Amino acid sequence: MLKALVQILASLFFGVMGSKFTLTYFQELQDEGSKPLLLVISLALLILGGVFLFNVIRDFLKAKKKKAQIDPNAVDASIASTLDKNNAMTADWEKTNDTRDKLKMLEIAGKAEE
Repeated sequence: MLKALVQILASLFFGVMGSKFTLTYFQELQDEGSKPLLLVISLALLILGGVFLFNVIRDFLKAKKKKAQIDPNAVDASIASTLDKNNAMTADWEKTNDTRDKLKMLEIAGKAEE
């Protein structure tokens, strides 16, 4: 996550700087003639920003694809085992409640006989 954030910020920085150098080149071209070095630097910065942005997008798509490739059978098996455990606990709970109710009935019957 930190790597992606740094690459996005670097992409934005290089893109803005490349745009600034391009704007400076064209403004100087209007005034007195510009140095072609500014155009080369601006293009290099814009390309570098694009490369960083491309890497971030590519990594994001790879992670999304990897997340989508989770085996659905493994998930279903774990859900089935969880359901089996829950059903077993529910059956035990019902048995406990039935036993408690029977004991209460016996207690009430014992008090009524006295």
